[in-house]
Amino acid sequence: MPLYDLVLQVKARVPKREVFELLKRTSLKILDANGVLMDVKSFGHQTLAYVYKKPNERHHEVQMSQMTFASVPNVLPEISHALRVDEKVVRWMVLKRKRKMEPLIKYKAWTEEQRAAMIESSRESESSRDRGRESGGGGGGRRRF
Repeated sequence: MPLYDLVLQVKARVPKREVFELLKRTSLKILDANGVLMDVKSFGHQTLAYVYKKPNERHHEVQMSQMTFASVPNVLPEISHALRVDEKVVRWMVLKRKRKMEPLIKYKAWTEEQRAAMIESSRESESSRDRGRESGGGGGGRRRF
């Protein structure tokens, strides 16, 4: 299944509860098509770089949200239609990511020993970097040739 990002801009005066309901309806369409919802982000109220003009409307500010999901491509027209007919939505965009969601069987599970060794090696590299800074190494000053 390909990964998609849905970027959604909703009118600024719409209550957050209604934005939540809009995202919920959209995510249910994805889940009904056996998709997987990965992430939902809200960027809050954003001032636009330029005014969006629609008949009898001008938008200077919107509420922005992003939803990351994996789904079959045939659910996209259904989502697009639902967003097009909703009066609260100013603009939306569905972007396809280049990489696909890999099956979980391909991910190697770490044992506790491997995880502990990875944490220890990252601590050692951080401490060696810190020792280099204390001894004056790393050259933060002006170079002279």
